[in-house]
Amino acid sequence: MVETKTFTDNRSSKDIVTILDGKCVTEVFDLHGMVFVGINLPAELTSKKFFFQSSPTVNGIFQDLFNQDGVRFTCQVAPSRNVRWDIIDFKADRFLKILSDKEETADRIITLQFSLR
Repeated sequence: MVETKTFTDNRSSKDIVTILDGKCVTEVFDLHGMVFVGINLPAELTSKKFFFQSSPTVNGIFQDLFNQDGVRFTCQVAPSRNVRWDIIDFKADRFLKILSDKEETADRIITLQFSLR
């Protein structure tokens, strides 16, 4: 007789960060060895564009994230949107922050999406 075991799929993970009322940046989040692959945005979001900053340490100096062509990494955002990008964009990063192009008028919760490297 073949024994069946429960399988737990650990290939992806989700976490949340918040842009606080009157602010335009999230708290720091740790990739924990995962690749940052996308975000789910709230229906009330007022921003139109997100930027990203990275640091090798949680309390380090955060710098704007640029691609290999020297272009600042940005993504267009809109309410209730699910945004994905190429995993290579965040493959080498450990700690990140998301910056919006404007201050939010209330707390905005953003769901982060991760995948294994």
